[in-house]
Amino acid sequence: MDIIQFDQETRRFLESLPIAIGIYQFIDQKVHTVLLSQGFLDIFCLDDLQGALDLMNSDMYRDAHPDDVARIADIAYQFAIHGGTYEAVYRNKNPYQDHYHIIHSSGKHIYYRGVRLAIIWYMDESRAQQEDNESSRLLKQMLFDNLQQEMDQRRRQYDDLTGLPHMNYFLTLASKGVKHLIDQSYQPAILYIDYSNFKTFNQHYGFAAGDYMIRELGRIVRSFFGAENGSRFESDHFAVYTTLEGLESKLNLLYEEIAKLNNHKSLPVRVGIYAESFDLLDLNKACDYAKQACDYLSGKNYSTSIFFNKDIQHAAEVKEYVITHFQEAMEKHWIQVYYQPVIHAISGTMCGSEALARWNDPHYGMIMPNSFIGALEETGQIYDLDLYIFEEVCHDYDAYRRFEDDVVPVSFNLSRRDFDHSDLIERIENIIQHYHVPHELINIEITESAFVEDVSHIGKVVDHFHALGYQVWMDDFGTGYSSLGILKDFAFDEIKIDMSFISNFTAKGKKIIESTVSMAKKIGVQTLAEGVETREQFEFLRQIGCEKIQGYYFGKPIPGYKMSEHCKTHDIPIVSLNWKDYYDAIGAINYLTDSSLAVVEDDGENFKILYMNSAFKEELTKDNIVDYKDWEKQLNIKNSPIHVFHRRFANEQLRKCEGVQTTTYPTSHGYMELKASVVTYHEQYYIYKAQINHVQLSSNDELEYHDNLLKNLYYLYSDVALIDLEHDTIEGVISSLSSQPIAQETITNLHECVQTWEENYVVPEERERFRNFCNPDQLYDRFMKEDQPMLIDFFHSRRSDGHYECLMHVVLPVVNTKFKKLLYVTIPTGQNNDERKQMSES
Repeated sequence: MDIIQFDQETRRFLESLPIAIGIYQFIDQKVHTVLLSQGFLDIFCLDDLQGALDLMNSDMYRDAHPDDVARIADIAYQFAIHGGTYEAVYRNKNPYQDHYHIIHSSGKHIYYRGVRLAIIWYMDESRAQQEDNESSRLLKQMLFDNLQQEMDQRRRQYDDLTGLPHMNYFLTLASKGVKHLIDQSYQPAILYIDYSNFKTFNQHYGFAAGDYMIRELGRIVRSFFGAENGSRFESDHFAVYTTLEGLESKLNLLYEEIAKLNNHKSLPVRVGIYAESFDLLDLNKACDYAKQACDYLSGKNYSTSIFFNKDIQHAAEVKEYVITHFQEAMEKHWIQVYYQPVIHAISGTMCGSEALARWNDPHYGMIMPNSFIGALEETGQIYDLDLYIFEEVCHDYDAYRRFEDDVVPVSFNLSRRDFDHSDLIERIENIIQHYHVPHELINIEITESAFVEDVSHIGKVVDHFHALGYQVWMDDFGTGYSSLGILKDFAFDEIKIDMSFISNFTAKGKKIIESTVSMAKKIGVQTLAEGVETREQFEFLRQIGCEKIQGYYFGKPIPGYKMSEHCKTHDIPIVSLNWKDYYDAIGAINYLTDSSLAVVEDDGENFKILYMNSAFKEELTKDNIVDYKDWEKQLNIKNSPIHVFHRRFANEQLRKCEGVQTTTYPTSHGYMELKASVVTYHEQYYIYKAQINHVQLSSNDELEYHDNLLKNLYYLYSDVALIDLEHDTIEGVISSLSSQPIAQETITNLHECVQTWEENYVVPEERERFRNFCNPDQLYDRFMKEDQPMLIDFFHSRRSDGHYECLMHVVLPVVNTKFKKLLYVTIPTGQNNDERKQMSES
């Protein structure tokens, strides 16, 4: 239906009337302002006719007293729906007035050209207050009495805050309304609407802001569904009856309106919908079903809806069963403790676990936590559950310590409702002492939302736990409004980054996690990321230095007796508590650096690369090293020059000297500068933090560099030759005699070369020993088997003048050749025969 149009002459006449009137048309459940008179503009102090029409069509009650809005809006709606006469008295104040005026409005319906219109007359009764006589005072009193009686009548049936019907009155209206819809062949639907996290919102913004959100939700319900179609049942819970037709699009628009509230710092809403059979169904039951659907969406942080179905009905039945059978479940141990491993990100070792409740029911089977935790929190039984889980953990410790060498710390959760009990600390202490569990083996997790309740009280409890020797962790960090404030005011040992950040693994989400980890390290707080399910997530968290990881990627929660086997199967070492400081120091390293960084573990025999960033890897590639595994392999090849060099650096400098130590070694196109320091150590294990920098030489610099090296070699060595065992060749680099077989040329057949050298240049009595020392068939095996980086012996060799000189003969492997290429050098000793004999014997 279109809005009616008056002919020009009629409109001009009506608009010029000095009497205050408004003409309205009711279309599609909404009142449209058709025409306003000059008298209307005068009484409400409005200058512009078009502006007044726009105001009435967009915000009709803008200037009415807030306490009167819901009441007069409902009177108008009832008049529009049911007809009759219109009578309303309310307070009104426009922006140019300094006090409220009493407006008395009355009206009736008329038909014009077959269209029903409402014509309303307005009178400003406050003007009578300006006349100082008995009649004006009587009129004033009568008007206020009328207003008071009207408001008292409505309070018995309507909610003061929203103006919507109270629950009982709503059920009466809804029963009639649903029947009317069915008679009109519409499909009725009952909605149950609830803000998410409303209690937390109240704590953060205050109760005045909370009342505003309730009042605004009431206004939105009225505008979308009608003044009589909704009710505020309690707190922020609303019920609505409406039709199913067009409901989805209407809800989407409703979500948009709600999102704009509180300067766009609003809350999402959950909407449960019952739209099944209404035959013989009590409206109370329909509302219950809609509420069950709404409750099913608990925990959602976005506006959404769901229709009541069999799964929701089943969940509600389970909830009721949980509440009524909880004590029995504890007594008969249907509730069990499962443990989920906590992994140290850098080392890959298991350093703890979290105790989680599982309900293995004889009737329903395995009941998961999301089916019973919320229900027990609502009833207050969660306190008994948390203490029960803690006692089971301590009981398990008492059993496991008899058979297991490595017992790791366990964390367990305290609900915010637990802090309502004054004996919380006493009960926990009694349990831990009964089972003789060390305090350092128990970590207490407190959800962030608990701190919006009674911050001062919970803060004192946290301090008390610390004083007793427990670690206290903040669970679900980042899910509430006050994360940083809580972290600033309370001393937490660790924060658990909420899995919602991890599941939304976008670039922005990664930045948030990275910043969180960095901030935590700066204030001395460890980080644990929970809900990790993929390799990609794990590698990212490890790379940014998140200390601990928990999630299905490393294992689902399992009974405690299965944990050892799980770790063996998945090659996860378990470390005991006495290693805690060692691994904590590894975690405390700042991994978010642009400089090259590697973390190396050294057990005195082998080096293990625990971590290497991309900058370090890039420097290694300049020395033709592919990745960290390649470097680790080269470091651990016994007797290789690289192993010998780094082992000497570790043993003689890092383990003996404090602070950063520096060394250099040559590469194919320059040299590598290595800086390292000790981070921590335990028993024979040391952790080094290393930085590496490759210095590239230009071609000219490189030639000059090599030339200088060779010049020095000439002064130091008599002979230098390169042996290639794989190709059976020897290449002379330096020779003291041009006639020697290795005189700066490449010779094939190593056996012939050794034989020629032996026969022509070694004194007869030393030739057999020389032959054994240089035997090409045995050189490779000697390096692989013997625990020494080089082979050394002393022989007398003939000089150009025919005399014999004592030389030290040294064979050492060439770097990165896997002992297939060897360097053979001779060095003058300047020793006489007796001294030579002593050296040879030694």
